[in-house]
Amino acid sequence: MAEQSNNVYMRQQNSFNKLVRYEPYLHVLFWVMVLISPYIKYLGKEGGYPNSIFHELNALFFYIAYSYFIYFLILRNRIKWQMVTIVVVALSLAYLHEFFDSFFHDETFQNYSWKQLASHLISYATFSIVFYALHISKDAYRKQRELLVLHQENQAANMSALKAQVTPHFLFNTLNTIYKKVLSTDKESAELLLMLSDNVRYFLKEGQKDKVGIKEEINHIKNYIQLQSQRWKNKLDVHFSQEGIYEQIEVAPLFFIPFVENAFKYASQLRGGGHIIEVRFLVKNRTLTFTCTNPYSNKAQSMIEKGDDSGIGIPNVHKRLQLIYPNKHELEVSTKDQKFTVNLTLNL
Repeated sequence: MAEQSNNVYMRQQNSFNKLVRYEPYLHVLFWVMVLISPYIKYLGKEGGYPNSIFHELNALFFYIAYSYFIYFLILRNRIKWQMVTIVVVALSLAYLHEFFDSFFHDETFQNYSWKQLASHLISYATFSIVFYALHISKDAYRKQRELLVLHQENQAANMSALKAQVTPHFLFNTLNTIYKKVLSTDKESAELLLMLSDNVRYFLKEGQKDKVGIKEEINHIKNYIQLQSQRWKNKLDVHFSQEGIYEQIEVAPLFFIPFVENAFKYASQLRGGGHIIEVRFLVKNRTLTFTCTNPYSNKAQSMIEKGDDSGIGIPNVHKRLQLIYPNKHELEVSTKDQKFTVNLTLNL
């Protein structure tokens, strides 16, 4: 199945690359056909096409100008007052088109210039539709390729998850054995082992689901914070808060933990103690806002980047957000005053 999916992706990739490679030639061919089509239409008729080639080149120039204004500027970039811009440019080009076109016609013909303006605008609209169709076709093809890539990555992730589940019972049994041994001598360490066991179980079981309850996800993060707080209790202080959380809310699992892990990783590299990490969950009007702030330094960042523990958690979150919450999320990452802040908003 994976091999078949890969073959489909490769075929589509090759087809798309060919389209991109040959697209300029197709454009040239298209405009050549537009230029000569009036002459083809009048083939065999007495006198042939009445207008000169310069008349047609003049028209072609304005058709091309407006078509590529739509194709490259309007469709590929979101411009404020888009419709107003389209109308103003169309009218301006149509007026210039008619002005230069008038040099090829006699005075009687010029009396009907308003009809010619309307004709130019209809021609512009026709070419706009052609190039809009080309744009959405390419965009749909590109999105299909992206979905195939995400599908392949999801298959790879599922395979990794299946491999990871081969030994969970052994791991849980081992943790339970250690927990029972430690419980009689060190209750605090036993509680930490229990938290660790719960976190591993959540990661392997709940982490494979499409959606989980928000309270379950927050409890997983709380356990992780408690474990790390014990490790760095003389160095880091975590301020955790939640507001508006209720049972019915569900989210995709393991979206927030990479940011919390990242906060501990950076803050733990700082010298001294009393460094504050802030983690906050807020739900209002079916919108979940997650905020995580931690101190950092350029030196600490350099140390982490040079080490092996760079991780793939945060880049993976970006990809999952695009797949699971398309157009329903907003992720902002900022660095200011030696503080690293993440704001993630999900429309539930």
